[in-house]
Amino acid sequence: MSADYWDTVANSYDQLYEGRWSRLEDLLLESRLRQATADLDLSLSTVVDIGCGTGLGFSLLEKLAGRMPSHLVGIDLSEAMLERCRTSYPQAKLLLGDAESRIEDLPEQIDVCLLLSVSGSYLSNLLNTLRGLRQKLSGDGIIYLSVLSRWSLRRIVRFRFERFERYRTRGDLTSATPPLVTTYTRADIERLATSAGYALRSVHGGSPLAGVVERASLWRLGQYLARLVPWSCHSTDYVLVVEL
Repeated sequence: MSADYWDTVANSYDQLYEGRWSRLEDLLLESRLRQATADLDLSLSTVVDIGCGTGLGFSLLEKLAGRMPSHLVGIDLSEAMLERCRTSYPQAKLLLGDAESRIEDLPEQIDVCLLLSVSGSYLSNLLNTLRGLRQKLSGDGIIYLSVLSRWSLRRIVRFRFERFERYRTRGDLTSATPPLVTTYTRADIERLATSAGYALRSVHGGSPLAGVVERASLWRLGQYLARLVPWSCHSTDYVLVVEL
């Protein structure tokens, strides 16, 4: 089960993402979240983080807002991850389980829904989850969706061309079986978003070098390649808004 894997890596998860490459990714994500939420008062917002893990999404939005958003909800499959998140964010409502099954427990009028760090690829049914969230999202709310890219350089150099793969988080050397994830093309996400009643506001690729050669000295090269050949990026971030 996916939950077993995340329970295994929970204690070391934050340490796995302390390197310079990860910090550069966080700065880039912070910039993109600032742009995506520019029209919202984050300090008064209701925020849901699907696949919240240890609370990175909450941390980034707190930094952007200057203080913690008024209502925080996190969903995760791993009890161990939620325990670590609860320690840092005791004010958050944390729900154990998969996103689709917990949608009815989410608050009405969600302003920001986060699926960061390729969380969208872990969902068993992304379309049904998006449809459920459509009923909860406020009129000017956004979904920030991150997924693994189907034709990323990481997959090509490993001769991985199938839609599904076993995906291990960065730096994990445990013997635990990694979860099965789904990879997506931009056309896939456009189709799913339209079917669920959303429009794409923006699309941003992560570095094609992620998962291949993660050296901070090559960061700018990775960003250049992301603009030149966006389909080769390790992951892609989509900002979805309600289609009126």
